[in-house]
Amino acid sequence: MNKYILNNKGISLLEVLIVLTIIGITGAIIVPSTGIVQRNRLKNIASQITMDVKKVRFFAQTHEDSNGYKIEFSDKKYTLHGKGLGDTEPITDGIVKFTPIAIKSDGSEHPVKKISFDKRGRMFIPKGTETEENINLKEIKIMLETDQYKKELRVNPLTARTDIGDTIKK
Repeated sequence: MNKYILNNKGISLLEVLIVLTIIGITGAIIVPSTGIVQRNRLKNIASQITMDVKKVRFFAQTHEDSNGYKIEFSDKKYTLHGKGLGDTEPITDGIVKFTPIAIKSDGSEHPVKKISFDKRGRMFIPKGTETEENINLKEIKIMLETDQYKKELRVNPLTARTDIGDTIKK
């Protein structure tokens, strides 16, 4: 027994592996990657908006009283309005900022707060908002922003086809 105590000149490989495992686990717990979390948050909310646009469009097309189907945006949330939707507020975290922008065919951009749908499922900007004309509407751009990242959605007003852009660091 005394022989082993006197010849102890280092540490074993097993001890090194145990220490490295403990450091790795604590590092994974203590230092979460906030960039990945925010990028995933933007991706999930972009997917949610895409599904909600298609849902409101579907309701406007399939219900006889199609007036009043719209999506109303505020700074950090949006609401679905219309018969059967019950003024639904999708779950948002209050961290992502929404900025919908109407783009006319001449390329000019106009911020909007409401996007409405007619009985054929076409999107238009209701009168009384910043954009009065809905004939020349090329697309709707919805900007999603957090403190560090932003993501862009582009929605075709005739088909509601949505293109989700890449997440960009500010």
